[in-house]
Amino acid sequence: MLSRDSEAKLESCIIDLTEDELSGVKPLLRAVEEVFHIDENDADDEVEGLDFKSEVVENVKSLNLPLTADKIVTSQEKAREWTAACVQEQDDTPGSKDGVDIYTTAVSSMAELTARTVELFHKFTELLLHQAEQAAETSSLVRAQCVRKMTDAVLEEISVMATHFAGCLNTAADDSDNPDSVSSLITTLYLDSSTSADYLRNSLKLLRPVLQLSSLDEKNASKISSVAAK
Repeated sequence: MLSRDSEAKLESCIIDLTEDELSGVKPLLRAVEEVFHIDENDADDEVEGLDFKSEVVENVKSLNLPLTADKIVTSQEKAREWTAACVQEQDDTPGSKDGVDIYTTAVSSMAELTARTVELFHKFTELLLHQAEQAAETSSLVRAQCVRKMTDAVLEEISVMATHFAGCLNTAADDSDNPDSVSSLITTLYLDSSTSADYLRNSLKLLRPVLQLSSLDEKNASKISSVAAK
């Protein structure tokens, strides 16, 4: 809803601009738009060494709004702890973990991480639109870059998470009397991870008009300040 409203207001504002004014804001609008350009053909690189918590927390902090990444980090840590415990249990007691239970936990974990991230998107949008004075302290372009980096980290983590849970499923298949039924869950798991990633990418794209509108507001505020100073 906020994205659609921002898109409509953005279009209205652009129509009202003079040719010179439009030429002045086009580079900024284009720069913000490019941040949200996602090449669907590019696969997310899995980087096991990424400090997920640091990446997410620092980029959320850089948004310079009363937001916290705690729920996102907690979701990630909970999933990592579960898969680590699963691997240990499977090593200690082969056949102890049921494939369906592993798959169910995997889907739930990816869904939770995705939901927590989208929840932050919603709060970010509301704050950006309704706390104009505080929002102006950091440029919309910087905010766009930060939220994109944070999202890339979450997308990468969804991929890593799927790989870790798939490893548990592989072990469960090896230990199962019916390995094919467990192995089929691995394919489904990767499809689910792709669905989560697509949903997150689409949610990210909805922030584009909000940040472009915010960038226009910044331009107008700067223009008013310049006139007042003369």
